[in-house]
Amino acid sequence: MNNQAQVASAIGRLARLPQDILDIGARVAATDLGPWHIAVNCTYDPFLFWDTKRAQYGYEVSFSAIRGPISGILFEAANEGRSTLSDYRALLDWMRDTVPATDDAYRGATRLVNDVRSAIDRGEQPGPGDREQLHTALTTLYRHLDGSKEVFSSLTSRIARHSQRTDAALDSLVRLAEEFERSAAASLSAMREFIDDKPCGKDNAMRQFERVRSTFEESVARLREEITVLRQRLSQTGNAIALVAGNTLVLASTAKNAADAVERAGEAEIGTVIQRISLSGSQHFWEEVVRSVRANLDTIESGYAKHALAS
Repeated sequence: MNNQAQVASAIGRLARLPQDILDIGARVAATDLGPWHIAVNCTYDPFLFWDTKRAQYGYEVSFSAIRGPISGILFEAANEGRSTLSDYRALLDWMRDTVPATDDAYRGATRLVNDVRSAIDRGEQPGPGDREQLHTALTTLYRHLDGSKEVFSSLTSRIARHSQRTDAALDSLVRLAEEFERSAAASLSAMREFIDDKPCGKDNAMRQFERVRSTFEESVARLREEITVLRQRLSQTGNAIALVAGNTLVLASTAKNAADAVERAGEAEIGTVIQRISLSGSQHFWEEVVRSVRANLDTIESGYAKHALAS
């Protein structure tokens, strides 16, 4: 994958995280963890001479020893997701406001550098006005780019925190899944004690219990799968932030060094200094950032619109 493709992929991943959090959160919330009601409706003949009677009884199975802690894990996970969505809104602002403003500064600085170079090529010596305009344009570009540093730093910390909490949730779910056998055995023993004196339907009750047990195990497995997917998405997002932030700060450093060089240059060397200014090394990177932000802005805005409706 070339650098432009990496940038496009990174911006796309950044834009999709809010929707990922909402989608995974919705699937987790819809996972059936009970409790379940086992209902038995059966007939029996107590004296074996065709005097049929009907019995009805029910029993609630909740696997509370496991279900309770899992509910707590999911509650904390939902809160963490909401916190990430709240902090992550800074990326929406960056994409919607900062990138267009920075692109204007980038194009303005590049155009001015090229204009002054063309004048130098025609034999015209840069004057004080050229120096001041160049310094202002390059400093403005630097400030726009460097201003992204706080956004990226904040997002990196938020993603790292969410990842750590997700790892902890996964560890807890693995441990609880391992403890489920003991909880299920205790629940089964309690139900057997309850139905022991019932006149009929014991096999029916046991079959229902096994279905409930299987449903619960499948639900826990699905939760682990969903949270594992979330952990992968967070990791990918962290890598995407690192890629975009690293290249952005390299471009910021280039702009600052150029601005400082223009400010320090003497009259005799200003022309040479200007000829050496090069923003083209990051041109493809920045152009891909702008293109990909425009292509993905609807995605992240849609995610936040759905978040607002759900809040």
